[in-house]
Amino acid sequence: MFNSKLSFSVFVVACLASLCSIPVMAQVSTKAPAAESAPGPTAAQRKWLNATTSERIKIAEEIGDRGARKMAKGKGYRPLFDGRGRILPQGPDQVYRTSGGRVIAFEAKGGSSPTGRGYGYAQGTNEWTVESAKRVLRSSKAGPAEKGAAKQILEAAARGKLETHVVRTKHILGEPTVAVLEKTTKSSDEAAAMAREAIEGSVKA
Repeated sequence: MFNSKLSFSVFVVACLASLCSIPVMAQVSTKAPAAESAPGPTAAQRKWLNATTSERIKIAEEIGDRGARKMAKGKGYRPLFDGRGRILPQGPDQVYRTSGGRVIAFEAKGGSSPTGRGYGYAQGTNEWTVESAKRVLRSSKAGPAEKGAAKQILEAAARGKLETHVVRTKHILGEPTVAVLEKTTKSSDEAAAMAREAIEGSVKA
C-alpha cells in the first residue's frame, strides 16, 4: 500500500539537500568609494592669491605679454619688438613682421583688462598705433628697439601694410589659459595719412 507520509518525508529531505547544494552568493559591498582629494593651487595661483591689487595688475600684464609672444611664435611672425626690455609704458606692446611683409602691432591683454582710449583714439585701432608710434619716436627715453619698431609701424601704415591685433590671455587665479585673438584692425586711410605726415615731418626736421 502506498505510504503518503513516507513519500512526503522523502520529498522534504530531497528539497533540503538541493538547497544545501546552492552556492552562497558573494556579498556586494555597499560602501561608497573614497573621494579623491582635490588638487591644490599651482605656484602661479598661490602667487596670485597672496598678491596685492597692484601686484595682480602687474601679474595680469605679464600673462598678457607671454600669451601674445606665444601666439606670435606659433604663427611664425618675426619679432621687431617683443615687449622685453620695455622702457616706455606707452606705445604698442609688441610688434612683428609677417612673411608677407605686413607689420602686426599687438595690444596684449591679460585677464579681463579692458582696452582704453588715448591720443584721441581707441586702443587697438591703427590710428592709436600710429599715434603712439609717433610719440615713441619723439621720446628721448625710448630704447633703440622701441624706436626701431615705431619706425617700422609708420612705414607699414603709410603703405597700407599695418594691422593692429588685440590678443587676450585669460587666467584662472593667475594660472594662464590659451591666448585668443580678440580683435583685428586692418589698414585705414586715416592711419596711412597720419603715418605719411609723420614721415614727411621727420625728413624735413
